[in-house]
Amino acid sequence: MHNYIEDKKYWQNGFERLVYGSELSTMRNISFNEMALGESDINGLVEQGKDSLEQLLSTSIAKEDAIYNQIMGLLDEWEQHAHQTSLIKMAMKYLEAKVIKHSSNQWHSEGKADREDFWMRERSNATYIMWYRVQVYTERNTPVVWELSWTVTIQSHISSSGVSIGGQYNKKFKSKEAMEKYLNGRIKAYEHLFQDEFPPIPQKYSQHFKIGGMLLPRYVIESV
Repeated sequence: MHNYIEDKKYWQNGFERLVYGSELSTMRNISFNEMALGESDINGLVEQGKDSLEQLLSTSIAKEDAIYNQIMGLLDEWEQHAHQTSLIKMAMKYLEAKVIKHSSNQWHSEGKADREDFWMRERSNATYIMWYRVQVYTERNTPVVWELSWTVTIQSHISSSGVSIGGQYNKKFKSKEAMEKYLNGRIKAYEHLFQDEFPPIPQKYSQHFKIGGMLLPRYVIESV
């Protein structure tokens, strides 16, 4: 956006942006509107001659350089304060972090009513969540396919979708018994993750339970 200055003799164009702790942006430029200039605007300069103008030009450029260096110095100072602002924000975020809601390792229906042809179950603690879903397909009102989906996920503090560490989608079975046998095997395989409220975190997932590099309260990392 152009702003007209001094009776439309030149344009000033620019923007400024400050985001505390992360960004300081500024841009400014000017350009003359020669069609709006009159003889009196540069007549006094022209009369001084070329040699004098070259000296005036050097002096003016030197002042611009000095102002530029002052601004750059202020930017360096801002960067130091922005770094501190960012750390303060991170510390506040750590103190305000809440324990992830969980079911204390108990299976529940996730608030969805069961149907004969569809049901879901979920259990969780502060570190992991496991869920499964069963869809039954029928032909002429007779069940013919049991479709199972299941996942085990890290309860990440930095990713709303968590991090999957196991699972399978839309696995089909020809009987309910076969489906349940497979499902029970998957539940047993991950049973050790659902014994405590805050089970140890594998080292490779530890960043999901840290804020500003600091492990959140009550969490522990698996010993190697």
